Amino acid sequence: MTDNSKYVINPRDLDNIVYMTPGRYPMQETAGAKRCFDLVIEETWLNGDLYQAIKMTNEIVHRVNQWLANPRRGSSKMSRLVRRGPDLQPFLGDFRSPGRLTEVVATLELATLAVTYKLEGRRDSRYDSIQNMTRDIRILRKFIHHIEQRADAIDHNFFSQEKRGVKQCLERVKEQINLAEQSRTRIGLGQELSNEPIAKTVYPEGGRLGDSDTWNGYRAWYQEHHRYLQIEAIGSVIRNVRWLTTELLELSLDREPSKIFVTPLKPIPEGYQNDEAQIGDTAVLVGHYLAIGELSDDSFGPSQIFIMANYLRIVSMEKETQSRRGKNRAQESGRKLVWRFK
Repeated sequence: MTDNSKYVINPRDLDNIVYMTPGRYPMQETAGAKRCFDLVIEETWLNGDLYQAIKMTNEIVHRVNQWLANPRRGSSKMSRLVRRGPDLQPFLGDFRSPGRLTEVVATLELATLAVTYKLEGRRDSRYDSIQNMTRDIRILRKFIHHIEQRADAIDHNFFSQEKRGVKQCLERVKEQINLAEQSRTRIGLGQELSNEPIAKTVYPEGGRLGDSDTWNGYRAWYQEHHRYLQIEAIGSVIRNVRWLTTELLELSLDREPSKIFVTPLKPIPEGYQNDEAQIGDTAVLVGHYLAIGELSDDSFGPSQIFIMANYLRIVSMEKETQSRRGKNRAQESGRKLVWRFK
C-alpha cells in the first residue's frame, strides 16, 4: 500500500481498488496476527453547490425571459429593445452545467492512503479540478451580472414585486457561489497524495485468476456393472493447503513437483473454507479442474474407491525448485493412475 503496509486482497477487488470505485474491500495483513481490515473508498460531490446555483440561475432566466417576451407591460425602452431585430438576442439562454466533479478518498484504519478527483467519472488532476471550478465560478458570476443588467432594463413601475423576488433569488445564488468558492479553496489546501492506494501488486507466481491455459489430460468412463466412474489421470494426496485469499488456494501434492493454484466454483460461506480441501484428501487433475476425493467405507485392500467430495477450478501451476533427491522422486510422479469414484 502507499503507507508501505502489506495486505492480501481478493484478486477480483483489484481493479475496483485501482480505479478507486467507492465501496468496502476486505484486506488481511500478510504478517503478524494477520488481522483483517476494510479498505473504505468514499466519493464526495465537490461542485454540488455550484450545480444548485446554476439550477436557481436558470429558474431566474425563465422569469426574466417572460418579462422580455411581454414588452406591452414594460417600458418604451423595453419595447425598443425587443423590436431591434435579429442581430440582438434579447432573450437569455440557460447556463450550461459543468461536469460533475467528485473527490474520491481511500482510507484504511483512519489512515488516508489515496485521494483522486473525477470529472464525470474520469480521473482529473487536483490542479485541473481547481482550474475547472475557478473557470465555472467566474463565468457564472459574469452571467449573474448580465441577468441583473437585463432586469434593470425593465421599468420599475412594472413587475416591481416580481423584480424584488428575482433580486432575492439572485442573492441566494450568490450565497451558493460563495459556498462553491469555499469548496474550491479546500481542494487547494488538501495534501497531495497518491491517486490510488496500492503502491505495488505482487501475485503468487502464476496465480492470476485470468490464467486458464492449464490443462491436465485425462480419460474417463463409467463402469455400469459396479456403478463406478473411473478416471485415468494424475493424482496424489494433498500434503499442504494454503489460502492466499478468500478465493484462491495454493495446494501441494505428495510426489508432485508443482504448486497448484485453485479457486472454488462458488462463493464460500464464512467458516466453511476447510471443507474445500484438506491435508490428506486425494486430488485428481481432470482437465481444467481438480477433483477432491475421500476414501469410501467400501474400500478394501488395493481396490480403493473414493467419494467425489468437491471440485476446484485450476488457475495455474508452478513448478517448485527441487533438490537432486526430490528430482529422483519426481520421476515417479506424472504417471496416470486409474481412480474409481462412486
